Amino acid sequence: MPEDAGAWAGALRRVGLRATPQRLAVLAALEALPHPDADSVWAAVQQSHPSMSLATVYNTLERLGEAGLIQALRVGERRRYDPRPDPHYHLYCRNCHALVDIDPEWAPEPGPAGAGWQVERVAVTWIGLCPRCRDRQEKAPPSGEAAGLLRPDS
Repeated sequence: MPEDAGAWAGALRRVGLRATPQRLAVLAALEALPHPDADSVWAAVQQSHPSMSLATVYNTLERLGEAGLIQALRVGERRRYDPRPDPHYHLYCRNCHALVDIDPEWAPEPGPAGAGWQVERVAVTWIGLCPRCRDRQEKAPPSGEAAGLLRPDS
């Protein structure tokens, strides 16, 4: 994945898109933020492009996805974006909403390809608790005891 404006400009041109300041700003925000949603991208680009509208951010994200430069992910209740278009999977914490990339080297190839399907994209997201949230949950007292509603047996 490109990490500078020149590399992104080349990537945009290779897929037939102009390297506009707005597109470059959105791509820079995607690299700087961990799997952001459109609102987070918009907030980040406001620092360098205060006149850029949220609609422009949504349209740019859509166009970049269609061009294969980024991935749109539906996790939780929001659509989030990933600047890594290469095949990989994700882990999603249902508590803190962290989204982590997982390289698929250890996972099997998609089965439908062997059944005659032409697989164009694979989207796998495992949902659970990240280690930090799991540890917090294990250490937390039962909710009734925390509220003073449960009394230990004497």
